[in-house]
Amino acid sequence: MEPQDSHDQESVQQYNYDDVEPISLDDDPTQDIILCKILYSDEYKKSLGILRRLMKNKEYSERALYLTEVVIDRVSAHYTVWQYRYHIVKEIGVDLNKEFEWCEQVAIDNIKNYQIWHYKQLLVDLMLQDKEKYNYTVNMEYPLIEAMINDDSKNYHVWSYRRWLVERFELYNSSIELDFTLQRIKEDVRNNSAWNHRFFVRFGNSLKGNTSNELKQVDQSIIDEELELLKLSIESSSQNPSSWNYLSGILDNFGYDKLNGLKEFVEEYSDLSNKSKLSNYAIELRAELFKRAGHNSDAIQLYNVLAEERDKIRKNYWLFKKNEISIA
Repeated sequence: MEPQDSHDQESVQQYNYDDVEPISLDDDPTQDIILCKILYSDEYKKSLGILRRLMKNKEYSERALYLTEVVIDRVSAHYTVWQYRYHIVKEIGVDLNKEFEWCEQVAIDNIKNYQIWHYKQLLVDLMLQDKEKYNYTVNMEYPLIEAMINDDSKNYHVWSYRRWLVERFELYNSSIELDFTLQRIKEDVRNNSAWNHRFFVRFGNSLKGNTSNELKQVDQSIIDEELELLKLSIESSSQNPSSWNYLSGILDNFGYDKLNGLKEFVEEYSDLSNKSKLSNYAIELRAELFKRAGHNSDAIQLYNVLAEERDKIRKNYWLFKKNEISIA
């Protein structure tokens, strides 16, 4: 079906482009090797052709700005056009408050688009360069982000942007961020996006810039709070990988001695005599604890259970883990 382009026709009427010689889409040197040619309408090809000429000429003007809106409205993933728009906004002094509002509307209309979120980062940085004119605060971001995550609780691009905000404005251990992730986890304990974000909020600052294998430092009180949350989450869904991966992240980065009173909890869910409560992830963790304590035969027994009974689809992996102990 050929796309409809009422917006493109509107652009031609609003601004005069008679002095612009369009660069045809057919001028692309790879034109003859395209596997699947997109059937753009004539109006859209005309608009994009004009825009390509303006980009080549590095024209930063109101008419160029408007034409980027036309193309983005039709193909919101056109990264080059987003970049061109940014330079126009920066060069001609567009009102960034209005641009921010327009940007948010585009995000609502294109919930799976990722270019928009990088563009928003650029806008935020521009607004922060002129604090006298623009009163930007992070609180401006929350309504849209929460609305979009309400619509799609695992929208990777929106979560990534929220993570960027945490890093950009040092929102580590922010009550707003922690409460937000807690609410999402309560709504869906398997929401890996919420768990990932919470881990970054809780521990991102402690892990920042440290690429060594040495254990990092963090207050035990923070660890204990997270362990209590994990206990509740695991009790509600013992086979949920998100909770166990979160726990593994804590232990791998800050040390297995941080497990504290959760060790008995892990044993409860890895007790082979109580099959009703068994969790593969608890068995795996307990095997790791046995291995670290030098109880190799106990660890091998648990890897055998995973390989032969509990997780046969990954049998080769568990045998590999077992053989690591045997070789050592």
